[in-house]
Amino acid sequence: MTKSNLLKKVIPFVLLIISIPVFSQQNAIKIGLVDLFKINMSYERAINTNRSINVNFAFYRPRSLPGFLVPDEIDDKSLKGRFFAYAIIPEYRFYFSKKDAPRGFYLSTYLKYSNYSVKGSDIISGDLYNVKGSFYSLGLGAQLGAQWIISEAFTIDWYFLGVEFDRDVFAIKYSTDSENPDFETVKNTIEKIYSGIPILGSYLRKLTGISTGSNYIRAKVPLYLPDIRTGLSIGYAF
Repeated sequence: MTKSNLLKKVIPFVLLIISIPVFSQQNAIKIGLVDLFKINMSYERAINTNRSINVNFAFYRPRSLPGFLVPDEIDDKSLKGRFFAYAIIPEYRFYFSKKDAPRGFYLSTYLKYSNYSVKGSDIISGDLYNVKGSFYSLGLGAQLGAQWIISEAFTIDWYFLGVEFDRDVFAIKYSTDSENPDFETVKNTIEKIYSGIPILGSYLRKLTGISTGSNYIRAKVPLYLPDIRTGLSIGYAF
C-alpha cells in the first residue's frame, strides 16, 4: 500500500471523528512535553460517559540528521540538514472512572502512521547524486493511561504503557544526471548505510532488495517489528 493510499484512508477517518456529536461539552486540546524537537498536539472528544476519541498529530521541526546515522562513506554532509517527520495517531479510549470521560484511567486501541524522510546529496566516484531516504510505519496498538482535569479546565494526560506491532519500510534512493553512474559503488554505500543503523543494521543489510533504472538505484526493505509508546501532555478542556 502506497503512502498516498494510506493518507486517503486516514484523513476521512479523522474527519469522521471530528464530526461525531458529543453528549456534553467534553473536549480537550493538548500539547506534548516529551520531545523538544517535536511539535506534538492532540484533540480529544468524549462520545459518551466513558468513551472518547483522541487524535494525535506530531511533526518534527526540520533538523540535522543525528550524526551517528550518517556514515563516513557519505562525502557530502549536506544530507545531515534536511530531516523531517510526521505522525498521525487516531485512538479510541475506554475510561474506567465513575466520572465522565475524558478523565481517569483508560485503555485505548490506536492506529499509527508515521513518516520520516531526509534529502540531500552525495558525491561518489566523482558523480553528484541526489539522495532521498525514508522510513515509514503503519502500526496497531493498545495503550494504558490516565488523564486528570484540574479546575474543570486544565488537563494532564499520561499515557504510560503502549504496545504496538508495526509494518516498517526503510527506503533509500540515489539518482544522478551522470551518463555513466557507478552503481556498484553506490550499492556498497547503501549497504554500509543500512548496516550502520543501530540495532537493526546487520539485519537490514541482509534483506536489502535493490532495483536500478537508467539514472537511479533504490533499496527498499520491509520489516515487521514491535514497539512501545509512552508520553505526557498538558492541555485545556472545554
